[in-house]
Amino acid sequence: MKYFGASYYPEQLDPAEIRPDARLMQEAGFNLVRLGEFAWSRLEPEEGRFEFDWLESAVAIMADHGIRSLLCTPTAAPPKWLMDQCQEIYPVGVDGRRREFGMRRHYCVNNVEYHGHTRRIVTALAERFKDNVNVIGYQLDNEFMAEQPHCYCETCRRAFQAWLLAKFGTVEALNRRWGTAFWSQSYQRFEQVVLPRPGHNPSAMLDLHRFFSDAFLDYARLQTGCLKAVSPEKIVTHNICSSGFLYLLDLHLLGAQLDVVAVDNYPLSWTLENEYGNRDDVPYHPAMASLALSIIRGLRHAPFWVTEAQTGRTFRPRQLPEPGMIRVWTQQEIAHGAEAVLWFHWRQFSTGGEHLLQAVLECDGKPRRRYFEIQQTIRDLQAVAPKLAAALPCPDVAIIRDFDCDWALDDGRTHPDFRYLRHLYLYYRALFEQHVNADIIQPLADLQRYKVVIAPALVLMDETRATHLHQFVQAGGTLVVTVQSGLRNFDNGFHRTTLPAGLTELCGLEIEEQNALKFKDTTGLAPLDGGFAQGRYEASLLFELVKLTTAQPLFQYTDLWFEGTPAITANRFGKGTAYYIATVPSVELLRELFTRILTNAKVLPNLTASSSPHVESIKTFKEGKEYLHLINYTRETQTARLAERYESLNGSETFASTVELKPFGTAMLQRVSYEL
Repeated sequence: MKYFGASYYPEQLDPAEIRPDARLMQEAGFNLVRLGEFAWSRLEPEEGRFEFDWLESAVAIMADHGIRSLLCTPTAAPPKWLMDQCQEIYPVGVDGRRREFGMRRHYCVNNVEYHGHTRRIVTALAERFKDNVNVIGYQLDNEFMAEQPHCYCETCRRAFQAWLLAKFGTVEALNRRWGTAFWSQSYQRFEQVVLPRPGHNPSAMLDLHRFFSDAFLDYARLQTGCLKAVSPEKIVTHNICSSGFLYLLDLHLLGAQLDVVAVDNYPLSWTLENEYGNRDDVPYHPAMASLALSIIRGLRHAPFWVTEAQTGRTFRPRQLPEPGMIRVWTQQEIAHGAEAVLWFHWRQFSTGGEHLLQAVLECDGKPRRRYFEIQQTIRDLQAVAPKLAAALPCPDVAIIRDFDCDWALDDGRTHPDFRYLRHLYLYYRALFEQHVNADIIQPLADLQRYKVVIAPALVLMDETRATHLHQFVQAGGTLVVTVQSGLRNFDNGFHRTTLPAGLTELCGLEIEEQNALKFKDTTGLAPLDGGFAQGRYEASLLFELVKLTTAQPLFQYTDLWFEGTPAITANRFGKGTAYYIATVPSVELLRELFTRILTNAKVLPNLTASSSPHVESIKTFKEGKEYLHLINYTRETQTARLAERYESLNGSETFASTVELKPFGTAMLQRVSYEL
């Protein structure tokens, strides 16, 4: 663990308050603060007149107390003088109305004039701090695409048309691949193409997602170029929003641009449901935050940073953040690969749009429960830091995460409640509750090191992806393919070959029909093999009727007119096995199924059992040593049953069979006599 700290906003404070804050941070064990992300109006009160002295003073005071600084480019909140000067920078909503001043991210990402203002402020910031050794690097903007990012202004329309021209070459190719003959939507020239809106042509909507993702990637590249041109040795990162569940931006491509990936992590307050528009209460399960952190780690398969860690309640009064939760969340972040944890935020705002968000300190700046919990957490982690630093999970299982497939399913037409990440999470949670870790990988990642690969809802399929999966199974891998896979091409149109396109031989079946159940309706599943626990399991949302060629049925439907037809199958292919799941099963069924799949693939769980599904186990590896992190997210004592012999990190105690975890308790163990 390299850094602990917080987000800090000296522009909102009396200068006399900064040094006492720095002293308290030092006593808590902080060594990094994040500064300046919304301070453009203070840094440049009028065009070309920069006032950096206050920021430089804050950096110096922090340095006096052993605390270095991560500076943010302030472009997420352009100042009023700039917006008055060029109102075309305001984005236009899907309803055609131009945004007004009053919140944040009130800029069109494609506006060329805004790009010029961005270059000026970012370059000036880099020039001022390029030789300051107490500034370790820069965060780009703040939470790209956190607000509605799709702009419908004239600039974006022209940029979209140019993007389409570069992609298709001719308008005839666009018409053919989008299928514009339907509803008489054919174009004669690119200048006629409109920015599609929800409900428009699905092929056009998929390309709209790709276009705006590319636009924000270009904007990130613009800022990185300015920073690296001035101070190439300093780190560049970005705080990915939505606890890592952001789906509108291709995070795999963003991660490739950054020196280190960072995430803003709010396990209770921001779940994947928020990204899909569900604002209702979502029952807390630690598997969801575990998935988010695995997504972030998988972007570079390297240690990452948490630039905002939850300290208490936020805008959404969901489950009460209890004493001990900060501790277990921090342990979870570290175990998944975080080498920096910065809490949001240092001192609760007394005014402004986020004044209700709790912080390390209350408005009066006095240390209380949250401060002391963080202080003790840092002390405990610093004691084991030399052993655990840079240790990372190295699972035998991977789950493919495909942004194109997420975008293709975004319109909800397949089923309003079938959303890509919800489906992926179902499989991750089943593994989590069986104490099996998983990497989250991009579609064409190297699969050789994995024993089991899960491919949820790969609705878009082409020859390259199909060949990639064939080769993995042919060589002895175990592949799990799920409902909605191999149906469409990369223009979001149905394949005209037998489905699942490219996967029929691999999976040993053909899809004859695809259907959707009505909202909360379910259908039953029953095992056909005595190796599974007998009984009725439930499935929901979608079901496909399949015709078997070489596959063997494992479960069948038990209800409705498709009773008795296969629902889950297995097919030997080459040296490996491909499973096909033609519906959306319950997590209970998936746990039962994965018991068989993982055993056959010789994947061993971290634990043989635990007394609660809210106990997490994470194995990490470093320099030939194996470590086991155990985390109890409940307010009751829990028991973890070990699969191997472990000892405490200081070697003072050996555990041969079980470990008892106190309420919101953790354990960090080292395997006895283990060699990688």
